[in-house]
Amino acid sequence: MRCKKTGEVALEDVIDFWPGHGDYNACFALTRDGSLRAVGANSWGKLEVDDGTTNKTLFTQVAGLPGGAVIRKVAPCGSSRGAATAVLLKDGSIWTAGYGGQGFHGDGAAGHRHGFARLPLPDGVSAATDLWGGGEYAQLWFNGDDGNTYACGYNGVGQLGIGNTTGNVTVPTRVALPDGVTARMISTGGAYDGSAHRHSTVMLGADSRVYSCGHYGRYGAWGSGQTATPLEWPLPVPPADWDPVEVVAHGYTSEPGFFVRSACGTVWAAGRNAHNKLGVEGGAHYPTVMARVGLY
Repeated sequence: MRCKKTGEVALEDVIDFWPGHGDYNACFALTRDGSLRAVGANSWGKLEVDDGTTNKTLFTQVAGLPGGAVIRKVAPCGSSRGAATAVLLKDGSIWTAGYGGQGFHGDGAAGHRHGFARLPLPDGVSAATDLWGGGEYAQLWFNGDDGNTYACGYNGVGQLGIGNTTGNVTVPTRVALPDGVTARMISTGGAYDGSAHRHSTVMLGADSRVYSCGHYGRYGAWGSGQTATPLEWPLPVPPADWDPVEVVAHGYTSEPGFFVRSACGTVWAAGRNAHNKLGVEGGAHYPTVMARVGLY
């Protein structure tokens, strides 16, 4: 693979890479000279590689970020229903481009953006320290230097975890994790299936506990159904097996599930288990309390 625009950039000069999930249809590469390049679908101007929405078949340099900016992380967000991009810079600022129909850009409006602009941080927050994107419609979460996690974007079934089901969250709003707990990792799944929005979120907290919210938010937390407040998953038995280091939501389907990998290598799951796709022992159709995945 070689990245082209004016001249070539060899693969060995790529130092980081951020793919969007399948229906985002684009990805980003960071090169040793600090430039960010993108390739793929440019719907809603989410790549910011020119002044429009032209798709790119070759890696092209991203424009619109501050000169000399040092990029820490890129979060491709959303899908073909509404895709956007968020970039976290070393100075703690967040820059967004693309779809904004449900308030993704955090500026109090719900409009699209064909170029990067700085996301307004909440009062009392001078810098963001990490960020995650997701959703079938673009959603954004980030940690502030005040010790809280914030979110904006589509929230129709409580999948942002802010404690309500306000459809469009147009300014960054605190996620209702326990006091003193920020997110360490966030993953989203679920989709609109023609009759209901089934968007769901799983979070790994800085307290090494797992939380879930949204349409299937109660799965894994002693129950079933929707919740707008992140619910803490109970400890499994034996608890010695429970030291979570990674969480993943199962894709953009109407039947999402959650996976948790522990430090010792065991994997746990909860959610929709049609055709035993979660791989849990016993094959329960809806393992509403997390079950251990059978790995052989």
